[in-house]
Amino acid sequence: MTPNDDNKPFEIISHAAERKVALRNQAEEQALAMEQVTLSPQTPEEIQRVLHELRVHQIELEMQNEELRTAQARIEAGRVRYFDLYDLAPVGYCTVSEQGLFLEANLTAATLLNMARSDLVKQPISRFILEEDQDIYYLHRRQLFLTGEPQECELRLAKPDGTLIWSHLTATVAQTEDGVPVCRVVLSDITERKRAEEALRLFRDLVEHSSDAIGMSTPEGRHYFQNEAFNRLFGNIGEYPPDRMYVDKAIGKHVFETIQGGGSWQGEVNMFKADRTNLDIFLRAFAIKDQEGRVIGLVGLHTDITEHKRMEEALKASEMRFKKILQNVDSVAVQGYALDGTVRYWNHASETFYGYSAKEALGRNMLDLIIPPDRGNGVKADIRHMVETGESIPAGELELIRKDGSYISVYSSHALVEVQGQEPELFCIDVDITDRKATEQALHITNRKLQLLSNITRHDIQNKIMALQGYLDLAIDETHDPTLSGYLNKAEMAANAIQKQIEFTKVYEELGVHTPAWQQVPDIIRAIDDSSIPIRHDCNDISIFADPMFEKVLSNLYDNTIRHADGAETVTIGCEKQDGNLLIIWEDNGTGVPDDQKELIFEKGVGKNTGLGLFLVREILSITGISIRETGEQGKGARFEITVPEGKWRMSG
Repeated sequence: MTPNDDNKPFEIISHAAERKVALRNQAEEQALAMEQVTLSPQTPEEIQRVLHELRVHQIELEMQNEELRTAQARIEAGRVRYFDLYDLAPVGYCTVSEQGLFLEANLTAATLLNMARSDLVKQPISRFILEEDQDIYYLHRRQLFLTGEPQECELRLAKPDGTLIWSHLTATVAQTEDGVPVCRVVLSDITERKRAEEALRLFRDLVEHSSDAIGMSTPEGRHYFQNEAFNRLFGNIGEYPPDRMYVDKAIGKHVFETIQGGGSWQGEVNMFKADRTNLDIFLRAFAIKDQEGRVIGLVGLHTDITEHKRMEEALKASEMRFKKILQNVDSVAVQGYALDGTVRYWNHASETFYGYSAKEALGRNMLDLIIPPDRGNGVKADIRHMVETGESIPAGELELIRKDGSYISVYSSHALVEVQGQEPELFCIDVDITDRKATEQALHITNRKLQLLSNITRHDIQNKIMALQGYLDLAIDETHDPTLSGYLNKAEMAANAIQKQIEFTKVYEELGVHTPAWQQVPDIIRAIDDSSIPIRHDCNDISIFADPMFEKVLSNLYDNTIRHADGAETVTIGCEKQDGNLLIIWEDNGTGVPDDQKELIFEKGVGKNTGLGLFLVREILSITGISIRETGEQGKGARFEITVPEGKWRMSG
């Protein structure tokens, strides 16, 4: 609607008085013409005047009525145009006071804000502006009334239901009929445009920051865009068609013909860089189409797999070497099994160990080949436990069966191998210990013979010592010569020392004879008679792998405390983790050990007595790699630290 169209109704009203005079004059002329025809000269003058007035008035009313109908039609047409152009405009029109209150609004503005027009009036426009954007609006309004120049801004509006929309505001200054300044505002909903801009920004960021090298070409193949990753990977290739980048021209031609036809292509290709060196690339190429399905661009996503290909080749070579090693090593049998026991791999040593060729073994079940019948259920349970918990089957000695029915002793280790996309496989690595077992058996027999000889010899020596001690006692009683008595006393002391040495050999003889085993530390502590000095400990649920004589370690430490820890009232045993190891700490509150004696006390024959107790303690522990040292402070009590290596202790609870 133009400004002139807006003022039409007001022009009609302002000229009403002038129009009335003109109508009166026209009615007068028409009445005179009618009187000349219809009135006779003989009619009285008064009657003539009245009739004349009536005719003039009638004609005047008819003319006024016609003018009113014409004016009403114009006003209605103007109102329709006003409604079409103002209320139904595609943008929101509103009038806002200098204080920021809505004075008027069209239907579009009311719909945009989800409010009835009548409810908008007198509402502050700031009510609908998001708090974070309030400053934008206030600066915009201030600048508008300060300069009088039209202002534009973009901000977010919040509808009563909390929905946010982006809006573009165009504002101008106007005045009411009373001369009061107001603001005419045009509101445009730009939410979709903002979303499109954000999507485009995200797309640009994605393309620019993508680790893949992205290049774009026209449908004819002219290169016109490359992201930063493309620059780093290939360099600037200019505008020449990217199909020239392919080492194999036929593949390049095929790729471009495919995507130029609207299709897509992906696979491994070899491509030139700008400097004509080449790379191994995984390419994903496709066409960009418009809404009608016409190809408007070509896109290529390039991933550098050069290093990956090199590693893949190196891995294949390594795998081949590994297979050759496994296949050709004669002393280690390696088998691969599915989780149900089906043989998947059988190396040459396995053929030698068990008597089955690889051809005979592959596809059969281990339970039918090498597992003794009485061990079948146990093997199944071990595999199931490993799969469910992830815990490997412990390595250990096994008796397995050969093809000819004979048994073979092996030390077997196990590993669950998982490869992505494939079923897990169980690998067994076996070492033949048949000869070692035979040697151990022979050694055991030899040790038994030596023990028997030692026992007989020790028994005979002890009998002779007892006889010697008896004769010495008689000689001492019968001798009155002081010098001779002194000699006899020294001879008796020597005989006693020999007896103790013989007793020690009996204990030392047992060291390392029996196989180490897992032992519960709390049970061994409870077995000590602590009636002399009470023992407290916090080693619950701890087991260690040690020689069966480990019980003598703690009993000897207790005996050492009773003999040497003057004033000790209690013994405390603590267990704590330290870098994967277990630290067993034995402490008393006696006098402690002098600094210059901390290592000497573990030597044979050192101490107030014989010193064999602590010497034996260190010897027993060393069999399974366990160490002991004294770390206490003299005057505050003794402190023995026993370090159990990782793997030689566990929580048994």
